[in-house]
Amino acid sequence: MATRRPGCLTITEFLHRHDGTPQEVIKAADGGTEPGPALCMRGCSVRLKETCIHGCPSLLLTLMMYDYRWNDPVG
Repeated sequence: MATRRPGCLTITEFLHRHDGTPQEVIKAADGGTEPGPALCMRGCSVRLKETCIHGCPSLLLTLMMYDYRWNDPVG
């Protein structure tokens, strides 16, 4: 089991902290074509397949990895 890096948030922690929805993340990251938020408590932004300087992954990529289901969020 992988351990979480210090300073990285879970999806739930991030959404609670920023009072947002996965759909808002997708729109802000333009469906993954623009940098979006990282799961970082310092507020970093990253491209889809990158990690921030603190080692935290993209929130959008993490949602995709966990097969998050949304209903046409950008249409």
